[in-house]
Amino acid sequence: MEEVKEDILPNPHYYIHHQAVLRPDKSTTKLRVVSNASAKTSNVSADVKKMYRQEKIHPSQQDLLKIVWKTSADSPLKTYRLTTVTYGTTCPLFLAPRTLLQLSEDEKQNFPLAAPIVKNEFYVYDVLSGAPDLETPLRPSSN
Repeated sequence: MEEVKEDILPNPHYYIHHQAVLRPDKSTTKLRVVSNASAKTSNVSADVKKMYRQEKIHPSQQDLLKIVWKTSADSPLKTYRLTTVTYGTTCPLFLAPRTLLQLSEDEKQNFPLAAPIVKNEFYVYDVLSGAPDLETPLRPSSN
């Protein structure tokens, strides 16, 4: 995400409800942000998984993904726009399979066994396939 420093709000724009969830008992991700972009509005709803933070949002759409944030109780509120796919928006259901399809096309020369699996055997972000061992579908070609 990036901070928004403009005083004029573009039209349209939308602020996403979000909160921090702290889990000190976890060894890897002690703090995560939970968003609810499916809150009542006329055009945004859904839920997504972790992989979507790797997919960039076109700059023309980023003002529809704004949040306000404080780093501490006594710090001022700042406005940010999210620049990657966000949990709770509808676009990931299209973008995840589309990204995997493009990846399979771009990397088919390097991963000839894995590319068709990525292209044909994923459902959203779950692979529905198998191999005799873990290395077989991941083995790069010898070219």
